[in-house]
Amino acid sequence: PSACPRDMEPSAPQPPPAVGGNIFFVWEDAPLLPPGHLLAVRSALHHHPTSRIWIFSNSLQSEATLATFRAHGFDDTVRVVRYDLLALSGSSPSADLGQLLHDVILRTRDAQGRWNLTEAAAALKTRQLRTQFSDWLRVLLLWRYGGLYLDFDVLVMANLERHSKNMFG
Repeated sequence: PSACPRDMEPSAPQPPPAVGGNIFFVWEDAPLLPPGHLLAVRSALHHHPTSRIWIFSNSLQSEATLATFRAHGFDDTVRVVRYDLLALSGSSPSADLGQLLHDVILRTRDAQGRWNLTEAAAALKTRQLRTQFSDWLRVLLLWRYGGLYLDFDVLVMANLERHSKNMFG
């Protein structure tokens, strides 16, 4: 795996955190995280205090999201990363799928620039696009950067580093 992405520039890597590694979340929905989802991130930080949290999202309001974590003392630990599917998947074994998803997403954005999942799913003839996209992106992130991927409905109850170098939760 290569180094971690820089904020807002997923194609330009930077060195990973010194000790704890990477924890990834993906969010493509409302512009703000619901309170329960914030708990998932806080639980990961509590049990992995030396890790860096990367929230890959093109829909979150970055500053509002980060302000919530800064208010709890997590100044430089949580990052929201705007990503480009082509840059992220370009050299991966799934680059063709990245291109397909990129093209469909561009065609189905609404007036505010948000991904229209209903139209995108119809274009790809699937009913489970959100799940399929999330599954693909989590594998891609771990393939590219290494670390731990967590869904927002996971509360971390203990340190998970001893289980595996690359892991889904």
